[in-house]
Amino acid sequence: MKKENLYSQYKLLKHLDRLSMWKKGEIVYPILVGFNLTNICNNRCQLCTSQRKDRTTISFEDAKDIIQQLKEVDVKSVYLAGGGDPTCHPNLEEIVRFIKDKDMEVAVCTNGYKLSEGTIDAIVNCCSWMRISLDADGPEIYKKTHGMRAEAFSKVVGNMSKLIKKRKEIKSEIIIGATYLIGQHTLPGIYNAAKLCKDMGIDYIRFRPFFNWKINNRLKEKSAKVLLDKLERCKELESENFSVSYPEDRCEAAIKGRARNYKKCRVHHFNTLITPDSKIYPCCMLEDNEKYCLGDLKEKSFKEIWQSERRKKAYQQIDLNDCPNPCMLEKHNEILNAVMSEIAHSNFL
Repeated sequence: MKKENLYSQYKLLKHLDRLSMWKKGEIVYPILVGFNLTNICNNRCQLCTSQRKDRTTISFEDAKDIIQQLKEVDVKSVYLAGGGDPTCHPNLEEIVRFIKDKDMEVAVCTNGYKLSEGTIDAIVNCCSWMRISLDADGPEIYKKTHGMRAEAFSKVVGNMSKLIKKRKEIKSEIIIGATYLIGQHTLPGIYNAAKLCKDMGIDYIRFRPFFNWKINNRLKEKSAKVLLDKLERCKELESENFSVSYPEDRCEAAIKGRARNYKKCRVHHFNTLITPDSKIYPCCMLEDNEKYCLGDLKEKSFKEIWQSERRKKAYQQIDLNDCPNPCMLEKHNEILNAVMSEIAHSNFL
């Protein structure tokens, strides 16, 4: 797989059947469902919203029931991430294998601190990809980003090595990546983190500025130049087996701000989120906001919720002021808004 396509803005175009149904106004079930298994996390990241959540964890039986419902409406993939950290769910290994057994693609995003041998085996055998939230090049920055002691960073790096070793042993095709959040406190570690990942055999590192809502957390001019210089230097590490990427729109917004070029979110028809309390939201950025709750799986089936007036109403009232700018699904929204727009002389390519 070409790793430069992992974050392609054109993924929706691989699902022309669903795009066509959506354009006609028909009900389209999601391609991807994010599934937060638990709000419990074993890290203490200061800027993470999970620090303010309860400790709700969905039961194994309820998780399996929901996954079966997703299969019945032809969901293509399930992404296990926050809330808390999916590795804090006692049945993560079994859930990963269950999703794979249902012939859906599965992926896991974790801080990598707690990875048992069984979980590593399940991830490497079953997942299309997995990602470690690294956010540091060593213990000093790791303490600032994840709120953990020095030995925690070494443990995470050790678990990353175990993942690479297991992949090699069983000749798995899983893509293993790392992410690194960019802020004033993480700028110094950017290059060394990329070098560390490459030397370990990780497939890619993805740099991402912290999301920006209404607060102004842009980088100062001097820091912005440092960032761009470091990202350019990281690009020099790229090889056939290692790639470096970053969302240009988010970096632009972090440096000088950015106007949103559409007025309506439409990507929610193809992507949604289930939280540990069995509720459904349009995405991770709107979770726990009751105004946008599409329904409760303890009360109705996924199919019933997706066909409901409540879901339609929740989508119609999405206020982009409640969303970060830019959104991580920005490019998909741009495509969908173009599809719905009137274009003069559209037959003259």
